[in-house]
Amino acid sequence: MSEVSSISVGNSRFLYKKSPLEGGDLVGLWKEIDSFIERAPRLTKATVNGFVYFNESSLSADGVCFVGHEVVGFCDEELLEDFDLYSMDQRAREVFRYTYQGPMEASELLRFAREIILRDGYSENWRMSFSANSGELVRMEFWKS
Repeated sequence: MSEVSSISVGNSRFLYKKSPLEGGDLVGLWKEIDSFIERAPRLTKATVNGFVYFNESSLSADGVCFVGHEVVGFCDEELLEDFDLYSMDQRAREVFRYTYQGPMEASELLRFAREIILRDGYSENWRMSFSANSGELVRMEFWKS
């Protein structure tokens, strides 16, 4: 784990699919969402990064995570439902970023995240950011409670 860095993020809309923690195909889900965004005339990806969001229930045996992209624009909720997609609006705030360079198994990622949450008092809601333009494997990003 690297040292923590603090960054400010603006308001955003997260377009996502639900995925099981174990055995989920992140790349396949990102491709499905990319295809949907390309066909949606009022949506654009806000960043090249892909995100995986977690919450307290993600830690259960049948835990679920939320895989997607931040977007700019609008899409009708009924159309999203037709493609098994969801959206979530995020307000502007500060995130605390750690670069993760360990094993990519879900159990290891969650163990490291749990250590950071307990040690530094972060919220149970957090995310991983995957960048296609960076040599870093993954960035873990947390919010204060």
